[in-house]
Amino acid sequence: MELKKEFLHDFSTHFEDVIKIQNADDIKELVNEYVITDNIKKNLVKFFNNFNKRVSGTWVSGFFGSGKSNFAKIIYNIFLNNGVFKKLFLEKVKNMKDLYTLVDKIEDDVLAVAIDLSTFAGSNKKISDILLIEFLKNIGYGGKLEWNEFQKDLFDFIKKDSMELINTDELSDIIEEYLKSSLNIKYKRVIFILDEVEHFITGNNERILELQGLLHSFDKYKNVHLLAISQSSLNDDKFSIIKDRFKTKLELTAEDIEYIVLERFLKKKDENYFKVIYKENSIDILLNTLDKFESFNENDVEESSKLFAKFYPFYPETIKLITEIYENSDLEKRNILYIFNSILNKEWKVGDIISIYEFYDFIVDFPLKENDLMKINLLKILKLTEKTTTFKNGIKTIELFKLLTNSIKYKNNKKEVEEKLNELKDENIVYKNGDIWKLLSKKQKEVLKIVKKMYEEKEFFRNRKKNLKKLISKSLPNDLSFKINEVQRTFNILIDGEEVKKTKDTEIRINIITKKEDIKKISIEDKYTAYVMININFQKDLEEYTALKMAENFEKDEYLEILISDLEKRILKKIKDALNDSKIFYYRYGEKKIKNFNEFIKKFVKNEMFETIYTSFINFKIKEEDIKKVFITDKRKLLQYNIENIEIPEGEIKNICEELKKSPYGWKEITTIFIISVLYKLGKIEIIGDTKSIERKASIAYLKKMSIKKIKEKELNIKELSALIYKLKSLGIIEKNNHMVESIDEISYYLNNFFIKETKRILIIKNHLMKYSSNKKIIEKTEEYIKYFSNLNSKLSEELNMKITALRYILNNFEEFKSKFLELKKYEKKISLFEKEKDKYNLFLENLIYEKNSVINDEQIIKIIKKAEALNFHKNDIDYFGFFKNECLVLWREYRDIYEKKIMELDKLNEEIFERKRLEELEISIKNKTYTWLLLLEHFLKK
Repeated sequence: MELKKEFLHDFSTHFEDVIKIQNADDIKELVNEYVITDNIKKNLVKFFNNFNKRVSGTWVSGFFGSGKSNFAKIIYNIFLNNGVFKKLFLEKVKNMKDLYTLVDKIEDDVLAVAIDLSTFAGSNKKISDILLIEFLKNIGYGGKLEWNEFQKDLFDFIKKDSMELINTDELSDIIEEYLKSSLNIKYKRVIFILDEVEHFITGNNERILELQGLLHSFDKYKNVHLLAISQSSLNDDKFSIIKDRFKTKLELTAEDIEYIVLERFLKKKDENYFKVIYKENSIDILLNTLDKFESFNENDVEESSKLFAKFYPFYPETIKLITEIYENSDLEKRNILYIFNSILNKEWKVGDIISIYEFYDFIVDFPLKENDLMKINLLKILKLTEKTTTFKNGIKTIELFKLLTNSIKYKNNKKEVEEKLNELKDENIVYKNGDIWKLLSKKQKEVLKIVKKMYEEKEFFRNRKKNLKKLISKSLPNDLSFKINEVQRTFNILIDGEEVKKTKDTEIRINIITKKEDIKKISIEDKYTAYVMININFQKDLEEYTALKMAENFEKDEYLEILISDLEKRILKKIKDALNDSKIFYYRYGEKKIKNFNEFIKKFVKNEMFETIYTSFINFKIKEEDIKKVFITDKRKLLQYNIENIEIPEGEIKNICEELKKSPYGWKEITTIFIISVLYKLGKIEIIGDTKSIERKASIAYLKKMSIKKIKEKELNIKELSALIYKLKSLGIIEKNNHMVESIDEISYYLNNFFIKETKRILIIKNHLMKYSSNKKIIEKTEEYIKYFSNLNSKLSEELNMKITALRYILNNFEEFKSKFLELKKYEKKISLFEKEKDKYNLFLENLIYEKNSVINDEQIIKIIKKAEALNFHKNDIDYFGFFKNECLVLWREYRDIYEKKIMELDKLNEEIFERKRLEELEISIKNKTYTWLLLLEHFLKK
C-alpha cells in the first residue's frame, strides 16, 4: 500500500530549498502551513509586545533548521501586503488571545526591509551602507542619480557625493528626515530584518561595533527597529559587546522542529490503522529501536501504539537525532521542512521505516566512494551521528545495526553488519574503540601517512628489536620469586642476552632466544643459565606496531592509540602462545617442551636449576642429633643424601653459616652444619680445630668454633690411568689402536665427546616418548640416563679436581657405567636401524612404550600390527618385536575362544535371513582378526 495516501498533508506542495525571507509565497498557504508551537507563540508575543513598546533591537537565535527564517518571514509578511497576510494570520491565532491582541495593534504604517547579509559576504560594505541601499530601494530610490535626487528632495539635508560611507548617526537621521518629509505619506516606522547576521559580523570587530552604534542611534528617534537572525545566542562571548543593546532576545528550540514535523507532515487519515500495525509487530519494533531513547514501553502497548502511529514512518529517535544534527552542526544546510517533505514524498510503502541515512544527501556534501549499499548506509549513519549529542563520542555496533533498519520487520543481520564494519575498518575508513565505531577524520588519515613513512626511518629496525623485548617482557610473570627451605628465592629473565626482569642477589638466569641461529651459540656448560627458544611468527604485526609507536612520537591521536592497543593485544597473545609452545635448554640436561610458560618456569628454576646449583640435597627436616649421627654413620649410607658434590667455601664455619644464609642459598645454620659434617665424613673437606672428640661432642656450637678447607682429589696414578683407558677402549669410547691417550685431560676429551653425542641420542628418544607415551616411568628412565651422564660430563668440563673425581668414579663403578653405556648402545643400534625410515622409527618407539607397559590392550596391538604390515617389516625388523610373542599367543587364543563361543550361540538361534547375515559378518570379522595374529605368529616362529 502506498504510504503517501495515508497522510493528511499533500507532499507535492512546493517547498523552498533555502528559506528567503523576502521571497513571494502563496500567503494563504504560508499561513495555513505554519505551525505555531508553544515556544514560537511565546517568542511572537515577546517580539510584538516589545515592538509595540518601540524597543529598537531583537535578536533571534536557533540552530540551523530550527525555523528562524520562517519565523522572520511570518513577521515580515505581517507588515506587508496591505494587511492581507495580517488578516489571515489573525484568523489563525484567534484562539491565542494575547498574540491576537498584539498583532491586531500593528498598524499598516511600518516599512519592512528584509536583507540577506550572506549576499554581501564578499564585500567590504559597512552595515550602514547596506541598510541605506536597501532602504532606498524600498522607497523607490536606487543608484547614484536617484541618490542625488533624494538629496535634493530632502532640501539638501545631507551634503554628500555618494550614498556610501555614511555613519550610523547619519543613517538614523536620513530615515527620520524621510519619515517626517512630505515625500512620505504612508510610513511612520521602519523594521530592518537581517538574516545571516552572525556570518557577516563574526571575526570583524568593526562591524560588531557598527552594529552597536546603529542600535544606539536608532534609540534616538525610536522609529527604527532592527531584527537580527543568528545561529548563536547573545550569550556567546563573541557577541559580548552588543549583548545589552538587543533588549529582545528570542530563541527557537529543538522541540519546535519535532512538533512542526508531527503537526505539518505526519498527521494520518486513520491513526488507528497504524496502532494496529504496532500491536501486530510490537516485538519486531522493540528489537529495532534504540534502548537509550526508551521510545516504546513493552509493558504499555496502548500508549506505545499511539506513539508509533504519531511518528510513523519514522521511529521517534530518528527525528530526535535529526534535530540534534541541526543543533550541533556548522554545515550549510537546507530548510529542514523541505528535507522532510522531499523524503516523505518518495514512493514508500506501509511497513517501511525511514532510516536516518535517508537524510544524508540533503544534509552532507560528502560523496561516498563505496559501491556496497550496506557499507554506504553505514557510512552515512556514522557521518550524520557524529554531529549528534547522543553519539558524538561514537556509536555501538548494535546501535548501528538498529539505525540501519528500513522495515518494521526485524532483520537478524547483525553478523553481516559487523563484517561490513570490519571491511571498512580494514580500508582505514572507520575505526573501533571497544564496541564504539567512529569515522576516521582528515587528521587521522594524515597520521596514517606518517605511519607509512616510519618504515623508511633509520631507527626502525633498532626500535623493532626494542619493542620486541618490551612486549615479551610484558608477557612474562611479574613475580619471579618462590620459597625453598622457607627462604625466598628469585631469578632473572633475559631476552637475547639482555636483562629485562632483574632481581637482587641471584645468579640464575632464564635467557629467552628469539632467533633460531642464536641457539647454536648457547653455552651448554653454563649451569646458571637456561635458554628458552621461542618461535616469532608475528614479524608483520611487530613491524606495524613499531611504525605506529614511532608515529605516536610525532602525533598523539585516539585512533593511533587504539591501533597500537589492538596490535599490542594481538602480539602479546601470540607471544604468550609462543612461550607456551617453546623449548627450554639447560646444562647438558637437554631440552624440555613447555606447555604453560608462567607456571612451568618457576617450577623449572626451583626443581631443576636451584636443585642442580644450590639445593640438590636435604628433603627432610634436620635436627641437631642428625649431625651427631653423621659422624658414626657408614660412608655408603651418607651417599643417599646426594650432597657429595656440593661446593662449600673455605674458612671459619661460623662465617660460612652466615654467608650461606643469604640469597641465593638461604640455608639455615643447622643445614649448613649438616652439609659440612657429611662432606667431612665423605672425605671431601678437612675440618681444622679440636677434632679429637668430634664424634662424641659434635654439635652446632662445637663445630662453629672450627674452620674448613677443601681436600684436593689425588691424581690418578699410572696404574689407574692405564686401567681406565683399557676399560674405555673395551667399550669403544677410545679407539683400540689409539696409543696417544695418556693424560686426564685427553681421557676427559674423549668422554666429553661421547657424553654429548649419546645425550643427544637420549634426547631424541625422550622427545618421541613424550610425544607418543603417557607412561611416566619410561620417560623418567631416559631422564635418569641424561642426569647420570650430564653429571659426569659437567665435572669433566670443570677444574682438574672435579675431573679426577669423575674419572675415579667411572673406574670404581665401571660395571654400573658399562651397563648404562650398553643400554645406550642398544638404543643407538635400534634408532640407527629405523631413523632413516621415519614411519618405522615412530613405530619402533611406540613398541618401546608398550614394552615397558604392564598392560597392553588389543587396540594398541592391532594398530601396531597393521602399521607393521603396511610398512613391509622384514625379519630384522621383527627381531625388535620379540617381546610381543607371549601377548600375541594369549590374544590369539582369546579370539579363537570368542569365535567358537559366538558360533555356538548363533547356531542356537533361528536361521532367519537377518541372523544369518549377522553370523556371516561376525565370522568374517573374527577370521580376519585371527588371520592377522596367525600371520604375525608365523613371522615370530620363523625367528
